[in-house]
Formats: sequence, C-alpha cells, structure tokens
Amino acid sequence: MGKLIPISEELSDLLDEWEAIAGYDGYILRGISTGLNLTPQLCPHSINLILKRLQSDVELDIEPSLTGLSFRVSRELDLLNDGESLPKIMLRGGWSGESTVMRYLRAWEY
Repeated sequence: MGKLIPISEELSDLLDEWEAIAGYDGYILRGISTGLNLTPQLCPHSINLILKRLQSDVELDIEPSLTGLSFRVSRELDLLNDGESLPKIMLRGGWSGESTVMRYLRAWEY
C-alpha cells in the first residue's frame, strides 16, 4: 500500500523520466530479467543484495552491511537531528509504534 509524501521538484522530474522509460504501471523499484525486461516489482531481498554489492564495489567496509532498513532508519535520524517531533517522525517513516522508533534511535548514539 502506498502513501503520499512530499518530494522535491528534482525528484519529481527524475520520476517523470523513469516513468517515460518504465511505463506508468508498476512499482518504481523493479527488477530486470535475464532478457533485460523490467519485472513488475523488485523483490525486497534484492535491495539488500544490491546494496551489499555496491558497498563492496566502493570498498565501504562497515558492519553491519547496509540494508533497505538502513535508509529508513537514517531518515528517521535526520528528522530527529532536524528537531522534528516523535509523532512527525513516526508519520513520515510509517512507524506504527513508539517503541520501535525508540529502539532504532537508541541504537544510534551520536
């Protein structure tokens, strides 16, 4: 299920370009088959494999390795550093419980 979120004009333009290539139907993130055709969606596990490969390609040696969740949590931390309230962080990140958000925030001592 999707939700509406504010995006920059630059991102909107990039999404328009992608739509011209990939077509309107389907998810933004999609896989590519061996025949170089776009699949209807990208398997969630594929995101972690792609990030692991990119991390290796640039020789970024961090533990634990980056995952799709890394980006969600890092955005949460950006909002916190920008002074956003916990309810707004939860709404923007789609977090349903305060305990989950707090667990991630406590894991990152800065």
